[in-house]
Amino acid sequence: SSAGPAGVGNVLTMDNVLVSQNTSVQGGGMAIFSANVNNTLTATDATFDSNQATNYGGGILVNSTTTATSVATVSLQSGCAVTNNTSSIGGGVDNSAGTLNVSDTVISGNTATSHGGGIYTNDVLNLTNATLTENTATSNGGGLYALGNANVTMIGAQINNNSAVNGAGYYVNAGSLTADSATTVNSNTAS
Repeated sequence: SSAGPAGVGNVLTMDNVLVSQNTSVQGGGMAIFSANVNNTLTATDATFDSNQATNYGGGILVNSTTTATSVATVSLQSGCAVTNNTSSIGGGVDNSAGTLNVSDTVISGNTATSHGGGIYTNDVLNLTNATLTENTATSNGGGLYALGNANVTMIGAQINNNSAVNGAGYYVNAGSLTADSATTVNSNTAS
């Protein structure tokens, strides 16, 4: 499966850590998964670089079971970088079911052979002063792809220079997306 926390009631804190050149079916760099307990990752100044997943989450996978009474929560903050990762869905990060908080973090150079080059989300995503740049999706959502139960909030986010067939900056298939006036979406290329 993936490197990362497993077991009951995990709280993982990462500070100035490099997670690089790992390969897995899902969660190439790391997977945070919750079944009947809360699992939490808080990363500060951590780098997830050049990881690969066959299916979901090249850099990071955030997921919970469909019957979970708990939630997986990942916070990437203060100088984190998710770079040069690849996957079918969610090249950088796949937030299938959980809460993903991204602040003062760069998500760049990731590739999805399907949807969500930078981030793929089906749940809660908060982007605060985050940069999504130079990510690529072969289908939809170069920077960001949202669907299903997605609830995306962007405050001061920079979504620039991403590419995809549709929605090069971001693509909302379902769910909701709100952005403040400080958020910019520029120079993205749809082909």
